[in-house]
Amino acid sequence: MELEEDASRMDLGGGDVSFEGPVVAAMNIVRHQDNLLIKGVATGTITGECFRCLDAFRQSLRQEFTVYAERKPDGGIRGLDRELLTDHYLCFHDGVSLDMGGEVRESLLLGIPLQPLCRPDCKGLCAGCGANLNSEPCTCAKRAESPAPSSVKI
Repeated sequence: MELEEDASRMDLGGGDVSFEGPVVAAMNIVRHQDNLLIKGVATGTITGECFRCLDAFRQSLRQEFTVYAERKPDGGIRGLDRELLTDHYLCFHDGVSLDMGGEVRESLLLGIPLQPLCRPDCKGLCAGCGANLNSEPCTCAKRAESPAPSSVKI
């Protein structure tokens, strides 16, 4: 089963990166009586500023997730089930429908790198001259080699 939703409708913003375009979740659902095991992959596109070189970037994000869904008991959710529900591994369905939006959102947010990079081999900025080492050479050595200007006394 595959579901698609626009990222702007999933409350995925607010961090160093933002999501754009559609978010797609491909899921495999295995049913055993009233219980469901859902394994899936959520994909989306993130944009932001590179942690090392400060250039803008756009890249795909792919995150796997697993959810176990039980039918909601007649007496309501209690005890250990309530604890597991807060861990987002267990959710409940009513026998007719199951909203997976929260689980897909959570998996994508957990997949965002702590230090997003424009590319894995990003060289960053030179600490001395500030050159973007991905696109230009460092000028620190040239400045160190050039003679200091002579002082003129009046």
